Formats: sequence, structure tokens, C-alpha cells
Amino acid sequence: VHVRRAIAYAIDKDSITNGLLKGNAQSATALPAPEQFAAVYDAATATELLNGVTHYDYDIEKAKEELAQSKVKDGFKTTLGYPASDPNLGKVSLAIAENLKQIGIELEVKEQTLEQWLADVGNGEQGIAWMSYTPTTGEPGEITNWLLSEYNPASWVNEDVFRLTAEAQSAPDDSAQIDLVIESNSIAQEDVIYAPVYWGKQGTVFAAGVSYDDYNSYSLVSYWPLQFKIENTQ
Repeated sequence: VHVRRAIAYAIDKDSITNGLLKGNAQSATALPAPEQFAAVYDAATATELLNGVTHYDYDIEKAKEELAQSKVKDGFKTTLGYPASDPNLGKVSLAIAENLKQIGIELEVKEQTLEQWLADVGNGEQGIAWMSYTPTTGEPGEITNWLLSEYNPASWVNEDVFRLTAEAQSAPDDSAQIDLVIESNSIAQEDVIYAPVYWGKQGTVFAAGVSYDDYNSYSLVSYWPLQFKIENTQ
């Protein structure tokens, strides 16, 4: 946990969002993006709520202190793979590698095919791994339903969080689901199971007369061409 905290503290998220991503992103404090709470809260209120989740702001001194308490206090080498389909993740990965140099962690950044990256998620063979996703608006628990469930790719076990995640999926309304999602995220972040970096801004555009059945966070890594519907237009 000290290594994970060290890494979380060492990532300069504000420089990444304002510099590399040119302001087209927000520094993330939790797994859900503010837009996922749109059914209940506006963006500003949702962001404020998510800022209350346990998180780790950039602080190199705290990062060094955490690493000094770990089993690898003198640093170590590890890898970080990113999918070639998202060049922004490549740029951010290199920035994170520079951040981690300051605390003695040597990070080798590797470009992978999308297929290889997906195959590697959760296999336990990588030191650090990206989990990148595109949440759909207004589904508060869409991402945490997997990342904080008993089937999570980090192979992490916490029965309280598993219970909260299950309760969120059967919550009577969006407001109740959001409360449970916030609580489960805060507990998970105490162990730094994931270190959220940024909430990006992206769009998917469909031509007039083209629609897509059940568009969600995983659509573009599925057999998406089969899901299109094309209307007869003049």
C-alpha cells in the first residue's frame, strides 16, 4: 500500500490535464466522472461531491515518505502499457514516468495493440496497468459495478466494498446509488487500489440516420459494427 500511495502522490495530475491535455480534462479524484451523476447533480455539485472521496493530490515529499516505508524504499523498475488506439494515454504515460523518476521508480512505457492491452488487463503480470474507459452519462455505478466488485481486475478483496457495490446495483433510485458509489470509492481509495488520473472530454458522433443499440462504456471494444442501425433517409 505504501508503494501505491507513493505512486498516487507522485502523479502531477494538474500538469497533465492543463499542459499535455490542454485543459480538455479534469484531474480525477474518483473512478466515476461527474457526468455519471448527471441524473441527480449538475457538474459543479458532482465534482464537489467526488472531491470528498479519499484521494491523493500531487505531493512529491509525501510520495518519498510513503516509498521510504515500503519494502522497496530505494526504488524499483516496472512497466506501464497503453493501447495504441489512445495516443493521449501514451503522452500521459511518459509524463507519469518522469514524475516517478523523482522518487526512484523507473517506469518503462510500452505501446500495445488494443487487443493486447485488453488481454493484459487484470492478468496480474504487469507492475502498473491502465484502466481506461468511457462512461455514459447518468449511470452512477456503471464503472464501479465492475472495478469494485468481487470480479475486479485488481484481484482485490474487501467484503464491505463488494457489499456496497452490490447494494448500489439494486438501489431504489439514482440518488441512493450515488451515495453507495461514493462510499465504496472512498474505502477502496484508502488502499489505493486504483489511482484516478484524469476525467477526459471526448465525443462520439454518428451521422444523421445512424443510431447504435445500447451505447455504453464498452461499446467500442465490442463487435460494434454489428450494432449500428441505419435509417432510410432522403
